[in-house]
Amino acid sequence: MIMSGHGIPVPVSFDDKTSREFIVRELGFPLLSKPRIGRGGGGVTLYYNLEELFQDTRTGLIFQEFIPGEEFGVNLFIDPEEETITGVVLEKILLKEGITGNAIAVERVEREDLVQLGAKAAHVLAMEGPVDMDIRLRWDGTPVLLEINARLGENVLSAEEVLVGLFVAWEKKERIGVSL
Repeated sequence: MIMSGHGIPVPVSFDDKTSREFIVRELGFPLLSKPRIGRGGGGVTLYYNLEELFQDTRTGLIFQEFIPGEEFGVNLFIDPEEETITGVVLEKILLKEGITGNAIAVERVEREDLVQLGAKAAHVLAMEGPVDMDIRLRWDGTPVLLEINARLGENVLSAEEVLVGLFVAWEKKERIGVSL
């Protein structure tokens, strides 16, 4: 709700208090669920039919439309003192669970539109420091923000500029006697 209120596309989502019949009418198949509290794609389930959906009796889930397109990790370092944002986009070319899950292979790509979308989302939440976001593309190419993590991304070693930004900020704070 917060992001869509700022013009940032997000998946249509429902909590597990919403009837599953209503969710199916609104989203169709495939659709996915994920734990309200999770990490790294753990517990994400993709459903292709009613039987699969109704067999899952877990609680604490969020149900979302499945965005089927390419997935990207947007790695940012936001330095509020310098008013700078360093951004690197990594295309997730191989996912642990096939079409969901952690990226096990990434490739750097130039996607300034995704950096700008990530920066806008981070600004909405007044974030600073390292930020990792997952963004997928709809069939028409529209980027959709899936997730925001206030931490270094799992594949940040492929985004050295983010690490350099973090180090420079840390070094600057150390010189003036402030701890991060």
